[in-house]
Amino acid sequence: MNDWGREVGSGGKVEASVMVVGDHPGREEIGSGQPFSGQGGRLLDEMLREAGIGRGECYLTYAVKVMPKRGVEEWFARSKKAVTGDHTEIQGKMVLEPVMRGLEKLEKEVRLVKPKVILAVGNVAMWALTGKWGIGAWRGSLLEDRWTGARVVPTYAPESVMKQMKMKGIVVHDMRRGKFELENRTPEPKWEFQIGTSFEQTMGTLDWLWQKAEFDGPLTLGVDIETAQCHITSIGVAWSETEMLWIPFLLERMNVYWGEVEEKEVVWGLYKLFTHRNVICTGHNFGYDCQYLLRRWGWMPKKVVDTMLWSHTLSNWEKKSLAYVASKHCSHYEFWKNIRGDKEEAEGESDDVE
Repeated sequence: MNDWGREVGSGGKVEASVMVVGDHPGREEIGSGQPFSGQGGRLLDEMLREAGIGRGECYLTYAVKVMPKRGVEEWFARSKKAVTGDHTEIQGKMVLEPVMRGLEKLEKEVRLVKPKVILAVGNVAMWALTGKWGIGAWRGSLLEDRWTGARVVPTYAPESVMKQMKMKGIVVHDMRRGKFELENRTPEPKWEFQIGTSFEQTMGTLDWLWQKAEFDGPLTLGVDIETAQCHITSIGVAWSETEMLWIPFLLERMNVYWGEVEEKEVVWGLYKLFTHRNVICTGHNFGYDCQYLLRRWGWMPKKVVDTMLWSHTLSNWEKKSLAYVASKHCSHYEFWKNIRGDKEEAEGESDDVE
């Protein structure tokens, strides 16, 4: 017993390939002294089974070994004014002693067990292992722990699922991703992006794609249009999972990228490609993009697939953001939005510590 209350230890096989790390124990775990022994633990067992993982295969522990009195917010300083002499900075957060002590023990456990996959069930667990913050944004991503490089798949805590049972399906999906990573660690893709190429290279790629559509049959393209102040600023065109051409039109302060003649040729090349009888243009919320093409340039793709509408039709109770849909269907997924400073797409959940 210490000043912060009784600690709950770990459980399961030390040689386990799968480690499950939660945020902190609850009242039932404090009473039994066993991790994930309460109602949330029973739900965890159920979700693990649905994902094809047996609890007996796992090593279970917590990022912080004690239970907070008023919620984990008491352990993290939310502002500079809340920082006291008892706080210590770790991974960009000002934290109190229970978190510091928990991270020290968690590191020892990870190094001892050497798991292939770690399921981080909760925001604090994910932060402890990877330094990432915002479970609503990062869940489903393929990450690595900061000590051994083991694959980390973060997802929602069982307690959060109990509050919103509709979240159970996506948690099981994330756990299945972890199950897949056990035997088939997804390699980092070898991206082949053409970004801001010359006029000759851009037109050469557009012509090559047109030829593929003309002579090799149906060609599916992934298309994304960026806009600002009612103008098209850039268009991305992908023809495989790893290959993409990015065509800028407007730069910072609305400066044009191409000369007048060049831009006409580029737009004409896009028109010929997107309206080709053998080309299918796919995009997320693509109706929005298409109306920009119609308003600014006077034409639209002939064949269109909107992944947002497809996803919403299949599961209309789930989020429809691109990040969420990508986390379900991309073989290699890592949340990317805040890399460029965008607001995290978590609908109020990205900053939750629970």
